[in-house]
Amino acid sequence: KPQEDIDQEKADEQNNIRSERVMELEQCDWTVLPDAPLSEDMVNKYKTYRQQLRDITKQSTFNEAVPSVTWPTKPS
Repeated sequence: KPQEDIDQEKADEQNNIRSERVMELEQCDWTVLPDAPLSEDMVNKYKTYRQQLRDITKQSTFNEAVPSVTWPTKPS
């Protein structure tokens, strides 16, 4: 494959990861609202989870030729 195609595939996969991250963040936006019906402990767990999602692009595997990441576990 030409390098241009390889670079495009990498960029596409990175964009897919970012899109998935946005969806995950949107699904738990409500957890950090002041009137969220959660204990302080659960709010803190969600804050940690959300930060881990935002930091996902800092994982070394995100920038490999075939990007991948380890997704954090959503609090339950």
